Amino acid sequence: MGLTSLLNHSYSPNAQFIRHIDELTIDVVALRNISVGEEITIDYQMTLWFEPT
Repeated sequence: MGLTSLLNHSYSPNAQFIRHIDELTIDVVALRNISVGEEITIDYQMTLWFEPT
């Protein structure tokens, strides 16, 4: 996944993936304005097997 592997999970993310399977590319698109210095987060969209803290 390249640089996108550096994005962390959030249940209220400020960005999302758009996958282009045929082109083998992924876009990361902002869901709202992101402030300078703010971490870019995405929702991993996976079922957790544990209770997050």
